[in-house]
Amino acid sequence: HKALPDDAFFPFSLSTNASEFHQDNDKALHWMKVAANSPNAAPWYSAAVAGLMVKEGDRRASIRYLKEQLEQVEDPTLRSFSEERLRILIHEELEEQIEERRRRFIEVVGRNIQSVSELELDFPDPYHVMGGEWILADDGRVRSSIVEEKVLKKTKKRERELLMRAH
Repeated sequence: HKALPDDAFFPFSLSTNASEFHQDNDKALHWMKVAANSPNAAPWYSAAVAGLMVKEGDRRASIRYLKEQLEQVEDPTLRSFSEERLRILIHEELEEQIEERRRRFIEVVGRNIQSVSELELDFPDPYHVMGGEWILADDGRVRSSIVEEKVLKKTKKRERELLMRAH
């Protein structure tokens, strides 16, 4: 790395090696940060840093990191990757808070919610900029309509793959 300090692929490779083969998330995170800060870094490297922070168990640090990165980012592709990763992480964070509210509602009222409005959420869906809204999904959980759409697409794709394998 000292010989090629501007090369992003080498520290990226070191990060992958540390993560996948040595389960050393600290080293993986260090090298991914080096890779993400390299001049020729792939646009998604910053999102990978955030992913490693989550893997380490610190979603809030990952959210802070992405917000800081977005203040400095001008490249539209990198901005797009980072914004989507940030929305995913914020959604996960809020989904946990909503689930806790739903559990408390069940304890107090004695039934599951029938509408999202019963939870009196005081924060928007992180996908509201894309037309998303909090919905009560078929599984009884509250999530973004955009995330629910993605979940349903993945489920259909898996079902098709299973059907194709069966024939």
